[in-house]
Amino acid sequence: MPHLISNLVEKSYTPFTAKLAPRHLWSKPQLGRKPQKVSRFGADPTVKRTWRFIRTWVAQNHKLYYTYVLLCKALNDLLTSLIIGAFGVYQFWWYTCVGYYRRRNHHVSISNDRV
Repeated sequence: MPHLISNLVEKSYTPFTAKLAPRHLWSKPQLGRKPQKVSRFGADPTVKRTWRFIRTWVAQNHKLYYTYVLLCKALNDLLTSLIIGAFGVYQFWWYTCVGYYRRRNHHVSISNDRV
């Protein structure tokens, strides 16, 4: 059964690693955890304290977590309403001032179409 012969026995194929060095000179990579990289931001004591607080209190206390979620939702809704309100105030004053100017000076405008 020639189709069961492995590639290592097959003479026409030489593995890449066999071309590099004899087998007794190989060094296999050691499997294991490497030390974690810590950035300057992650090494900040305030950031460490924040993550420690989240790990010990928030992750273990689902009521605190869901309270935080609701507060974030409320803050998001508040900011959204403020942005929409600010846009509305801008539109009001733009149409009040610019519209007033356009209505009063329509007869001297270059174009006769109303905007």
